[in-house]
Amino acid sequence: MSCCKFLCALAIVASSATASAVELPATASSAAPAMAILKNNCLSCHNPEKKKGKLLLTSRDLALKGNEDGPVIILGNGAQSKLIAALSADADPHMPPKKQLDAAEIAALRDWIDGGAPWDDAALASSAPTTRPVELHAMPSSYRPVLAIALSPDEKQLAIGRRDRVYLRDLKQPARPIVRELEGPADAVRALAWNADGSRLAAGGYRRVRVWQMQSNEEPIDLDGLEGRITALCFVPQSDMLLAADGIPGGGGRIVVYQLPDPQPRNIIAAHADSIFALKCTRDGKHLASGGADKLVKLWDLPTFKPAGALEGHTSHVLSLAFNSDDSLLASGGADKDIKIWDIKTHEQKQSIGPHPFRVDAIAWPNGRSIVAAGDDGGLRRDNDNANAPGAALPGADDVLYCLAVTADGANVFGGCHDGAVYVWVGGKIQTRLLFP
Repeated sequence: MSCCKFLCALAIVASSATASAVELPATASSAAPAMAILKNNCLSCHNPEKKKGKLLLTSRDLALKGNEDGPVIILGNGAQSKLIAALSADADPHMPPKKQLDAAEIAALRDWIDGGAPWDDAALASSAPTTRPVELHAMPSSYRPVLAIALSPDEKQLAIGRRDRVYLRDLKQPARPIVRELEGPADAVRALAWNADGSRLAAGGYRRVRVWQMQSNEEPIDLDGLEGRITALCFVPQSDMLLAADGIPGGGGRIVVYQLPDPQPRNIIAAHADSIFALKCTRDGKHLASGGADKLVKLWDLPTFKPAGALEGHTSHVLSLAFNSDDSLLASGGADKDIKIWDIKTHEQKQSIGPHPFRVDAIAWPNGRSIVAAGDDGGLRRDNDNANAPGAALPGADDVLYCLAVTADGANVFGGCHDGAVYVWVGGKIQTRLLFP
């Protein structure tokens, strides 16, 4: 349930409420149900990036402060609080504008205010919709897209996520045969990542990340503390720190930090107001870039995860990221069909390449000036990083291209396709399609 205008007009709803705000103990009742409702309905707009209605709901102090027209919460008196008044079915304006919260949700918020509006930062950071539990079912047999691929650091193996399996192909042999098959998450594999020396491989699906020690026959590590769909994975170079992006659409995107082999989260960062689709580390492991459905690219200092900047320029979801060879520039591809190039030090947008004829689902930036871009019409292009218009089209795939892997010299390109195959381009031409049993 999205709420772009939720609470923006609360200042004019139930404005006759004059009861004084009495500070009640912040631990008067459990905060988790209310946190889930606020998370799933309000924070996508009432966050530091958007500040809809000049109201922030990211902390208790800010929620109690209200907006320029006064508080929206009267502690100990939910019935007279503007927040609750706007949720009534006959409220004008009515919030959320396109959906009616059910009676149990409204009652939970009212009881929360009556109890002193206790706050739980951990529950608020959680993206799991506790009021709407999710049950997974078996995937249809016809569902077989390749949603994630990853090239090993030595470029000798290609990891491929297809349905709920991970396949390893030997790129040293001309036929690129399957040499290993791994049981992935229960859901479709949507993210893959190798660590810097190729000794670990991670795969993410729904609420689950599995990590294999590649030189061992030990059982994989299943990581804990995940919620929602895993949409991106990234190992911090020269370390066993793994970053997983999880969340639910419209409910916020988190970066969950692990120090392997410990399966428990080391840190959780509420990073974006909506789903995160891309994570990319610089080669020295000092910086991280994240891109999300909130149209933002964010930069973070590592290992502190201190925010280092927010890059605004895309008009739709940011779907893909790639650094150039010396990590001085960052490219971001989006659903707006554009590629933006950013200076990492100044945060200045250096170039905008587009529009492409496709949504830019995946990009790669091998050595040189050429950015490889793929998208939802199966198209593939090589863009020059100092040109405004997209580069010449290469032979395309037969269906949507979701993911790319490119060798360091840019000569070999691998693309995961909705039709269940991996397309291989060599020298700009399709050499083969890698098929599966």
